[in-house]
Amino acid sequence: MFVQLNPEYFRDNLCFEPGSKIPVNDIGFFSGGGATNTAIGFSRLGFKAAIVSAIGKDPDGELVKKELKNAHIDTANLVEEKKRTPYSVILTGFGKDRVILHYSGASALLGHHHEINWGKISSDWIYVSGLHQENTLLLEKIFSHAKKIGAKIAWNPGQKELSLGMHGLSAFFGQTDILVLNSGEALSLTGKTSIEKNLALLSPHAKTVAITAGHSGAYASAEGEFFFAKPFNVKVADVTGAGDAFACAFVAGMAEGKSPVQALDAGCANASSVVMYLGAKNKLLSEKEIGSFISNHARLNTPAN
Repeated sequence: MFVQLNPEYFRDNLCFEPGSKIPVNDIGFFSGGGATNTAIGFSRLGFKAAIVSAIGKDPDGELVKKELKNAHIDTANLVEEKKRTPYSVILTGFGKDRVILHYSGASALLGHHHEINWGKISSDWIYVSGLHQENTLLLEKIFSHAKKIGAKIAWNPGQKELSLGMHGLSAFFGQTDILVLNSGEALSLTGKTSIEKNLALLSPHAKTVAITAGHSGAYASAEGEFFFAKPFNVKVADVTGAGDAFACAFVAGMAEGKSPVQALDAGCANASSVVMYLGAKNKLLSEKEIGSFISNHARLNTPAN
């Protein structure tokens, strides 16, 4: 659920006094999460997409399943757990980054109670988003299966995986074709604030590394070279889903053989489209729409690092 707050009620910090009643400007109910956001994003871009994720046996889970099927996503490996479908309350609209109140629910159980039918998973690419798990057991199975079927891996680690640090994730980095992070995620791995330094530190661990930095643009390293794309000048309603929108368009571009700059441009366009509206994937673009967006929108005059 998206809750759009009035910025006049907040100053330096977002703080609610016990017993207070806070008016809001708008609310919206939309599905989200890295798995559904990117699955629908890839489908919009013309890819045949399937999803491996967990939902609860509840009305929210049924809505998610229906939305995925309407988007032509293969849901054969969508697991239904007894726990509730993951849910978030997203506080936004107060002039800064949003605040997310998150309940991981069924998503943290993926691969625990119901074994994933790996025999049904055959693909040229596997995109891995946040798994909400504190160990690497599921990651090991994913990477092992990818190697078995010859699939390439694009990976956007979640907070639980990032908490394992460079050492804990080192076994997987060597098998990663595309690593996608935002600047905060890169910082958590390397301890460095410089995008350029992070690209240099991370590039030995994946064939291609992309790092997004909001209004500062998006960066990538591939084959020993660094690349940069300026962000688009759009009015931001909410940034939720921007990272997923960027990731699916960037990965799609690289998978199709586009240059890193073209893939960065596609990622920035898709992310910019999403942030103009409430909802994490309401305005995901097709490949044709990405081309039109790039042609029709000016860029911010942001220098590269």
